Amino acid sequence: MAQENRSSVVAITYDTLRFFGECAKSIINVVWAPLTTDTSLHSKVTPSQPTKSLAPKRNSLKSEEKRSEVAFPSDFSISEQEEVLRPEIYINDFSSQHPQVRLEALNQIKKLSKSVAIPILKKMLIEEQSPLKQVELLHTLSTLNDRSDLDRDFFKRYLSHSNVDLRLVALRAISKYKDDESFEILSSAIKDPQASIRKQILNLICSTYGERGIPLIMRLLHDIDDDVRKLAIHMCATFKAHQAISALMTLLSDQNSDIQKEANNALKKITGQNEETVEAWNRWWANYQATFGTSE
Repeated sequence: MAQENRSSVVAITYDTLRFFGECAKSIINVVWAPLTTDTSLHSKVTPSQPTKSLAPKRNSLKSEEKRSEVAFPSDFSISEQEEVLRPEIYINDFSSQHPQVRLEALNQIKKLSKSVAIPILKKMLIEEQSPLKQVELLHTLSTLNDRSDLDRDFFKRYLSHSNVDLRLVALRAISKYKDDESFEILSSAIKDPQASIRKQILNLICSTYGERGIPLIMRLLHDIDDDVRKLAIHMCATFKAHQAISALMTLLSDQNSDIQKEANNALKKITGQNEETVEAWNRWWANYQATFGTSE
């Protein structure tokens, strides 16, 4: 009898648990199903999916504002009105304090025809007071310019500017003319008090005028700035400038050990010799100097 009662209790307990388990499963399905099947809900909560901005585009909004201020002919389409207003929109964008916004504005201006873009950029540059923005504008002008589009004198006015970056941009622009006048301008600029300018001059002369610039390069072998001297030494070696041997010999005794090493390596490259000490180089030079003029 006791055995039968225990069996009944076990059966009842099992059936009860199974019943409640089925109920719980049904409840879970009812609650969870919408979460797993409603894709719109997923799109709202998935952070990796980009959301589309409802804000109007910046230029479009400005164009709309500007169109309301200008009396266009009645037969002008919206696109024609945009074409007229577009430069002013970009000019306004360039007043931004954010570099990326200014860069995009300048890129858009560059896409205009040169006959439109260059006068706009020149006017902006003349009126601009910020040195940083002046550099950005002058650089953009230099990328648009060729010898027929913009007078070299426009860039020359910035060669004496107090802002070093403006002087650098102006020199790069002038070097693109690749003529005698530009060579003379670059030659004069090696007296600039800023070492970074003198280094830039070396690079421009080397890349634009090649061996014609060797006399100028040699003048900077004894520059007060170590980096300028190193660059001048390197360029003498690049051109294998025999006329620089004597000056390089003096640099073997420079106070800066790095300059000594650069000069030694340059002499090896120019002469094909493999001397290591000042004394050895002096002995070689005593024998070689007499026939230097006839050497190749």
